[in-house]
Amino acid sequence: MNGDKLNISTIEDLLLDNYKLHQKNMNQYTEELLSQKIDEKELISKKNKNGKSKDIN
Repeated sequence: MNGDKLNISTIEDLLLDNYKLHQKNMNQYTEELLSQKIDEKELISKKNKNGKSKDIN
């Protein structure tokens, strides 16, 4: 039965891999969510030297 058990190092590696995959998926989901919610015109709008908003179309 001892051969069926995972050692602590293997468990840590599995947990770390799972965490990294979760983090990658959350970053991708957040980017997709933000891309749907962000107003592109607002991002394109920049301030010129006088502090007035300027559209870069």
